[in-house]
Amino acid sequence: MITSTYLDISSVGLPLKRYFNFSNSVYLFKIQKNDFGQFYTIEVWDSTEKNLLFSNKIVYGQPFFDSVLAPIQDKIIPLNIDKLINGQGTDLIDDETLGNQIKLYTNIEES
Repeated sequence: MITSTYLDISSVGLPLKRYFNFSNSVYLFKIQKNDFGQFYTIEVWDSTEKNLLFSNKIVYGQPFFDSVLAPIQDKIIPLNIDKLINGQGTDLIDDETLGNQIKLYTNIEES
């Protein structure tokens, strides 16, 4: 059995600001859409919103924090669970799928 949690975000209301707690610290996530390139990014700020710590493009199936320079060691991976389990669904991240079929999963564990 696979257990996981996901970050409660969607493409509705972008740009979006949400606070999340990782490794006993609070971080501000700013989720934005690049309309020209048709992709989404997340900026990670400290809780004071004064220091940008990390920024990256959201890519399906790729851990968001893919750098040793990332401030958070937790894995955040955009996935479509239906596609993984049943082989059906999309891996395209767009306005309809982000937060619906495709969620930003963290703490994925198999038991």
